[in-house]
Amino acid sequence: MMENKKILTAIDMGTTKINILIAELDLIERNFTIIGSANDISKGVTSGRIDDTQALQIQLEKVISKAEKSVEDRELVINNAFFGVASSSIESLMGHASKILGKTHRVITEDDKKALEDLAENKIVPVDRKVIHKISHNYKIDDHTFVANPVGMWGLKVDADVHIVAGAITPINSLDHAVKSLSIITEDIVLEPLAAAKSALTDTEKKTGSVLIDIGGGTTDIAIYRNGKLLYTSVIPIGGEFYTSDIATGLQIELKTAERLKKQLATYYQEEVDEDTYIEIPTNDYKGVKEINVSTLKMIVDARTDEILELVKNKLEASGYINHLVNGIVFTGGSSKIIGLEEKASKYFELPVRIGIPVKFEGLSEKYRNPEDSTAVGLLLYGAEKYLSGNFIPINTKLKEPGNNLFKIIKLKVADWIDVLF
Repeated sequence: MMENKKILTAIDMGTTKINILIAELDLIERNFTIIGSANDISKGVTSGRIDDTQALQIQLEKVISKAEKSVEDRELVINNAFFGVASSSIESLMGHASKILGKTHRVITEDDKKALEDLAENKIVPVDRKVIHKISHNYKIDDHTFVANPVGMWGLKVDADVHIVAGAITPINSLDHAVKSLSIITEDIVLEPLAAAKSALTDTEKKTGSVLIDIGGGTTDIAIYRNGKLLYTSVIPIGGEFYTSDIATGLQIELKTAERLKKQLATYYQEEVDEDTYIEIPTNDYKGVKEINVSTLKMIVDARTDEILELVKNKLEASGYINHLVNGIVFTGGSSKIIGLEEKASKYFELPVRIGIPVKFEGLSEKYRNPEDSTAVGLLLYGAEKYLSGNFIPINTKLKEPGNNLFKIIKLKVADWIDVLF
């Protein structure tokens, strides 16, 4: 029955690519089904910052239309969506809040938890910032023992440390304007590394201490987890498109050719290559060919990787958590596939390093088990958590009841793992 179904739409708003996944969530069976997807190049965004709202609107409308048409055997109009964002204006703000519950002991409620977060927000968030996420941890009751969740416990006073993720108002409002122009309701704006961590980090990694580094086309996003909580976030305005630009500039070739070379380089990292090895590429006028030395190409790529790793290290040191990353580093995002990254990062940080993809669960197609889909899959998981907890906004997405037909869909069984991931 359709009243037991909700449509989830995840829109990963990247600098170089817009990636959309559409899923149908069954509130009774506690599973969801991916029923449509689409992606295309992004326009109007530079290093996670919107600099041409009109160009973004036109391109977003195009990709949304492709996603809607990808849903087989039914007509669907996307009216609501969860959006993933990353911008260099986004920062972590840490605060502390305390609330007196009354003159006598009473039970602590969800409203009390929210009040603590609001108190912290009022104390530490500047007026030119907009809150994206509020995460409380280190709760204390009556100045005594730390507790994971104070709700349902008795006390006179409750305290908490509050991690607030906030960004500049202008870019967030620009996104909201672009979305509203397409008659789409923003169900939630989610920090991209938080969404990616939903799908690419294991429960153990979140509990014991790890950092997720999402390298997209225009930004490198950082999220540190410990004790199951997001403790620190940061966004560096450098990503995969910088590799392409470096190659194009260094070799004096077209950007399209540079992008192809960047991907082709994988072949040459997987085998021993003589320094005198050359590969042929078309000249800029496409009337001939020119030879490129593979060693020179690798040197250009390695130089950019070294810079990104140094910038990441600076952020980790500034966070104060660099010595608590027991489970090391998990890279994800489309540009995490840059060849040599995993090995270089392991040596540089002297920590365990792996490339993260959406955690495998029953029925998940290999099509979506790749680094570039980590954020979009994570947005769906974020939305599923919201709905299955009962705290969701009614969906206005128009969905026509299908007839007797079989859909070519991917069934995502979440019943067994929903509690683990969330």
